Amino acid sequence: MADAGPKVLDDRIKKLSPREADVLRGIMNREPNKVIARQFDVTESTVKVHVKSILRKIGAANRTQAAMWASDRMTPVPRAHLDS
Repeated sequence: MADAGPKVLDDRIKKLSPREADVLRGIMNREPNKVIARQFDVTESTVKVHVKSILRKIGAANRTQAAMWASDRMTPVPRAHLDS
């Protein structure tokens, strides 16, 4: 399916901290908490706290819903950029 155009602006994005946005991009990339934690040199527990906060702030019930919500509103970071 082709890109329908620019990402939709949503005030809920503004509620996310920069770290929560990073974690949400990891969720969009289907990365488990362990991988996200290693990328940012934090514990898995810290990532879990961020995930719960993200779900609450955007009104998602689970990681899948959060990824779907974010895919319509955020630009994912390419994996090659994350590995450097």
